[in-house]
Amino acid sequence: MDVITIYGSNNLEVLINKKMKLSSYIYRINLLHKLIKERRTGTPEELAKRLRLSKSRLSRIIEELKLEGVPLAYSRQIRSYYYTIDYKMQASLEFTSIG
Repeated sequence: MDVITIYGSNNLEVLINKKMKLSSYIYRINLLHKLIKERRTGTPEELAKRLRLSKSRLSRIIEELKLEGVPLAYSRQIRSYYYTIDYKMQASLEFTSIG
């Protein structure tokens, strides 16, 4: 498990902001996977809007996933991204006190 240690005078505020950003990112990744798996992402523009991202940011994420080996393609015919082979992707985050 990855642990984030934050030092400074506003530890709690920074930690809450980090948790919110991480939670938002994880939610988007899991939603993206669900929509791809169900082949109902819509066009890149529609998907970016649904994920509350710019189209360019979505494009970077899609390219990063492909570079990591995710078997991802886009079909103009069905207007959706899809996995070219059965694929599972899940992101999660857990914060636990160890004291």
